Amino acid sequence: MGRLQGKVAVILGASDERSMGAATARRFAAEGAKLVLAARRREAVETIAQSVGASAAACDITREADIAALAKAALERHGKLDIAVNYAGSNFNESILDSTPETLRAAADVHFVGATLFIKHMARAMRDGGSIVTASTLTALLAPPGLAAYAGSKKAVDQVVRIAAVELGPRNIRVNAIAPGFTK
Repeated sequence: MGRLQGKVAVILGASDERSMGAATARRFAAEGAKLVLAARRREAVETIAQSVGASAAACDITREADIAALAKAALERHGKLDIAVNYAGSNFNESILDSTPETLRAAADVHFVGATLFIKHMARAMRDGGSIVTASTLTALLAPPGLAAYAGSKKAVDQVVRIAAVELGPRNIRVNAIAPGFTK
């Protein structure tokens, strides 16, 4: 029996076979979790979902209705939600001198706003406590040239995660961020 036997997990951002989302899905499945895998386009995640016996869903992290529907899908398919992992993200490479309001807003929408709404809706679906993990980045701690929008929006995620951990702790919901560097 695996460590996640009987647990239900949502993983957003598992569309690439080499991604952290796909690797997490494979590990969670091996540990016995029931999974709902999601990406912006459902067809992008279907192959990985089939390979681990998961259901596939579409979820655009910039659309609150999609995030709410993802949490609802886990409840409808499995009756509960124990674990939610958010790997959704995008790179925004512009120097400060070249930055535009559009790029800054897009980075904030994907990372800061998206992660905040992901935490909100997944926590609401966790009736008996649970664990929420969202991806930050090592670049949020560094000062990499050309990544102000990306690193800045991920730094905002770090603070939201800290606040969510304090607010949701009394409901037995852990909230954490992981900050990987470059991955292969």
